[in-house]
Amino acid sequence: MTEGAGNASDGRDREGTIRNRAYAIWQEEGQPEGQDADHWHRAESEIGSHEAAPAEDPTAGVD
Repeated sequence: MTEGAGNASDGRDREGTIRNRAYAIWQEEGQPEGQDADHWHRAESEIGSHEAAPAEDPTAGVD
């Protein structure tokens, strides 16, 4: 497998994650019409924030 193929797969995975989150937001808000772009952007922001957050150190606070 080439490196480029892996990157394309990662992009599709991220897009699917965003799509699922945008759908969940739509459902949570009562399935309003005409808010798809807003839901998509909010989902992108949430997913982007989640990916950018540093992983928690499992040993933090352990003496």
